[in-house]
Amino acid sequence: DGALSSAKADSVVLTRKATAEKPASESVVFDLSGGALPVLADGDSLRLPSREEYLPVVYVEGAVQAGTVLISESAASQAGTGGTSVAQGTASQSEAGQGTAASAGTTTPAVAAQAGSTSQKDAYGLVRVAYRQGQRLSQVIKPIQLQLSSKADLAHAYLIRGSQRIGIDLEQVLYNYRADIDVVLEAGDRVVIPYGYASVYVKGEVKASSVTEVFAGMRLSDAVKGNLTVLSSQRDITVTSSDGKVMSYDLFKAERFGDVSQNPLLRPGDVIEVKKAERIVKIEGEVRRPGSYQLLSGEGVKELVEYYGDGALSSAKADSVVLTRKATAEKPASESVVFDLGGKELPVLTDGDSLRLPSREEYLPVVYIEGAVAGDQLALSGANTAQTLSSNNQTLSSNNQTLSNKSPTISTTDQTVSGTDQTTTNKDQSLSSANQTLSSSNQNAVQTTYAIIRAPFRKGLSISSLLRPMKDKILSSADLAHAFIIRKGNQDQNYIDLERLLYANDLRYDFELQPEDRIVIPFGSMSVFVTGEVTKSSWVTITGLTRLRDVIQPFLTRYSSIRDVTVKNQDGIEKTYDLFKADRYGDLSQDPLLRPGDEIRILPFKNLITIQGEVKRPGTYQLLPGEGLKELVERYADGFTEKANLSRLTIVHYLSETSPVGEKAQFDYTKNSNMSLRLYDEITVPSMQELLPVVWFEGAVGVGSTGSTPETSQRTPYTFFPGETVSQAALANRKLFSAVSDLSNAYLLRSDGSKTKVNLARFIYDYDLAGDVALQPGDTIIVPFRQFFVSVSGAVRYPGRYPYIPDREWSYYIGLAGGFDTEKNSGQKITIYDAKSQKVDQANRMIQPEDNIVAASNSFTYQLMRISTILSTVLSLVAIIVNLTGLKL
Repeated sequence: DGALSSAKADSVVLTRKATAEKPASESVVFDLSGGALPVLADGDSLRLPSREEYLPVVYVEGAVQAGTVLISESAASQAGTGGTSVAQGTASQSEAGQGTAASAGTTTPAVAAQAGSTSQKDAYGLVRVAYRQGQRLSQVIKPIQLQLSSKADLAHAYLIRGSQRIGIDLEQVLYNYRADIDVVLEAGDRVVIPYGYASVYVKGEVKASSVTEVFAGMRLSDAVKGNLTVLSSQRDITVTSSDGKVMSYDLFKAERFGDVSQNPLLRPGDVIEVKKAERIVKIEGEVRRPGSYQLLSGEGVKELVEYYGDGALSSAKADSVVLTRKATAEKPASESVVFDLGGKELPVLTDGDSLRLPSREEYLPVVYIEGAVAGDQLALSGANTAQTLSSNNQTLSSNNQTLSNKSPTISTTDQTVSGTDQTTTNKDQSLSSANQTLSSSNQNAVQTTYAIIRAPFRKGLSISSLLRPMKDKILSSADLAHAFIIRKGNQDQNYIDLERLLYANDLRYDFELQPEDRIVIPFGSMSVFVTGEVTKSSWVTITGLTRLRDVIQPFLTRYSSIRDVTVKNQDGIEKTYDLFKADRYGDLSQDPLLRPGDEIRILPFKNLITIQGEVKRPGTYQLLPGEGLKELVERYADGFTEKANLSRLTIVHYLSETSPVGEKAQFDYTKNSNMSLRLYDEITVPSMQELLPVVWFEGAVGVGSTGSTPETSQRTPYTFFPGETVSQAALANRKLFSAVSDLSNAYLLRSDGSKTKVNLARFIYDYDLAGDVALQPGDTIIVPFRQFFVSVSGAVRYPGRYPYIPDREWSYYIGLAGGFDTEKNSGQKITIYDAKSQKVDQANRMIQPEDNIVAASNSFTYQLMRISTILSTVLSLVAIIVNLTGLKL
């Protein structure tokens, strides 16, 4: 129907499919108006390209979504007309958007799909726009306006033409159109639209000069946060706006007094310059606001304390203020100056100075609390070393150091506490604490840390008033009962029971302290010693809630006794505990909480008996002296069960006086309940059910059905209760039956020889109990075999047993046997016998399991050969006899 006016007739493309002569295919370009046109063949494809495809392009790149736009002439003219209408008035941005949407409708589908979508962050895009002669910049940009990034800096776009770079303000072209700023484009021009950022620039005395993006509500402190150095000045930060206006701000006032005017909101294009601080000083100690501050010109000690530090506290010792000056080239050893804050002449502060207002508390005398406390660490004390404290040449050494039974007396300035009624209960009692050497070579105690606390001394300070507020600083391993005090100038160790003073409020041990008194709280041993019949004698670390069973359980051997475990405490008091009572009856008095220093001894058992069978708690028990069979059954085994047969108990003596291999006996418990028992005896209590009658399952029970060989008959006993029937016994033993069990033909054989047929299949699978029979002792339930094989014998090539296949006639099995032996069988004569050896009709009969197919040997030749052999033998004998007779004659 003719070429369109837009067709480029001089570049027609003919594509010819591949052939055997030209397997690489062929493409021909020719002029439709030429003289010689190519001859078309079957399968050729002809394409007339559009002139639009050969138009030159201009490029729009930068802050734009990538794509390709082919603008038709009508679209281009509409874009130009739209631009003219905008130039006639100050059109709003919404009107410009509507015009863009209208013109965007003329773009290709790919570009239309991209319009309005969100591009990747700051991606540099490229759009190719078909160029037509006389086309203007506005005609190119308007159709792709929706593809421009929201971060595009339209005002600073530019045009690259050859080696020229021409600045263009696309903001004016798109939204305030004037014909004089529009540009007539040329083929190959590149319109570059850069990205623009709302940012400020931070420089000066900062960690790194940086461009920081501005967000709504961003203030000066936000811009410099995290970028200041220790030398940065916050007192005179300058901000230069994009219009050249310079302002200076003091962030200290903004932070200290909340002066928002000193922390302004920032605007895009601001340049922030942070200067270096000329003088930074530090104030610490007894002031309300310690810290480092930048002083302004003319400010000194008074301003630092009162203005920046917000004033000295009432506890400050203002006449002993310490000024520390860092080392300089002039004074390499640094400098420290002590002055009175109320003096007339105060030192001049320089950069780097540090001012400290000490507390009056620091000048008070002290008392010392040391040993098992949480404070400054002094030394480590181990398990096998004596703990030594050097204080005024006082050594706390103690190999078997003992407490005197005299009343502890402590001399004070005007007070003496006499404890005439407070004496130690054991004259030879040794200190089991940090001041006593733990002289056990294999003791595995935990290392402890000796520490010290220095507390200010005030007149009238007593031990209780000092230690009660700091009880949480005393370690749990402390031996409070054996603490002592060392007083300056007194070499004696005055012992004091802090346990009673702090927790029993026994004020007899309280008294007034003096400066430099040393309260020594020794460490206590938080471990117990386990020995005796154990895997290994060991020291075991405990806590305040550790019980006897928890400690000894890992160390018990098979010979350990838990009935008489002895625990000896530090005071020498020894008690015996029975862990069986704790385990069986929950008697916690027999499983006590342990205390540090306890010694646990475990003895070997003397009488270990085992009871099993029909008792409520079978097991192995350790009997105490004097206990026998009655106690074993009633106390330890918790009595007989309801099924126990008391008349047939058995006892095994593994250790016998008459037999080196032991002996076994049977007895009646009711007559021998007071029987004495020996070590390792074993008692067995039988069940009354062992006397129940028995019937037998015999035949195809408990066997499988693999292979072609008949399985061996099995015989299985079954104990039954009087009144039980065959069906109940069969259901209870249904797992004994398999595919070879002929349940339908089972029968019951009584001891008198009588037989009763019982259909077990009907009992088990049909739940039909008709014909059910009650069992009697000695009955035998016979389950015949039902083999799934067919026997083929007689005149066949391979007689034998073959697997049964349902729905097969006799010919199938004759074929499995190799077919008829034609020398013996003629006419395919067969006879079929069923599982009961009864002859059955073979007409249209499917072979059943255990059928026997007999191929008759009815061939005349075969019969003749058998007779001829016999006749030959008879004639030979006759001839021999005649010959022998003739010789005699």
